[in-house]
Amino acid sequence: MTDNFRMKIGFSLFLLLVPNLVLSADRYNVAFSNDLERVRVKLCFDGQPARWLGRNASAGSYTDGIFFKGAVLSVSQRNTSVRLPTLPDDACISWQVDLQQAVAQKNYRLALLMGQDLVTSTDLWFWRGPSERDLLVDVKLPASMSISTPWTSIEDSTERRLFQPDNTPASWGSKTAVGTFDVQSIKVPGARIRLAAIGPLTNTQTARIRQWINATVLSVTSVHGRLPQTQPQVLV
Repeated sequence: MTDNFRMKIGFSLFLLLVPNLVLSADRYNVAFSNDLERVRVKLCFDGQPARWLGRNASAGSYTDGIFFKGAVLSVSQRNTSVRLPTLPDDACISWQVDLQQAVAQKNYRLALLMGQDLVTSTDLWFWRGPSERDLLVDVKLPASMSISTPWTSIEDSTERRLFQPDNTPASWGSKTAVGTFDVQSIKVPGARIRLAAIGPLTNTQTARIRQWINATVLSVTSVHGRLPQTQPQVLV
């Protein structure tokens, strides 16, 4: 029994337990190193692979390449996308991004380290195909660390963190934070906001942020009737 076959069986069993998940999706396994210096990503396509992946224009500078069956793929970069060669159905590819090197560039829009907390542009290491492809992301974090992403949370436990990104264009920017911070859940009409505050904050400051969020939500819902997302991310 191959590893890919075992992965498909395990994934199918999990779908039976979580019926709201899409039945077919490209599957990502993301693992951050204990020191947050690196992140490894494995992408297994569902059926025919995408012909290109959207990524940050600088991402190629922080990786040794994209690997398929232990060999580096020959790819071409154009602006914010990388073109892949023809791959077989259900192919799995992988890459690793040097986060420490990105932080050293001191470009806070790309990567920023604040104490033990790391904030990055998501597309620095998470490379996705066309928006019509459904995605599932399984994230492995160092012990006692949290993650804040713009993706919908499917499962959040000490054993597993599973997310389902929205079908948005690969060029849309976002931020992801990993570290020792808490992710607070704030219930508002029709949604649940996930608040992550990076850096030292007093209880008074945190309370003021929550008050500001509630006031903002009331302003938005008074115009549109509801928030455009059910699990919006707020990263401070």
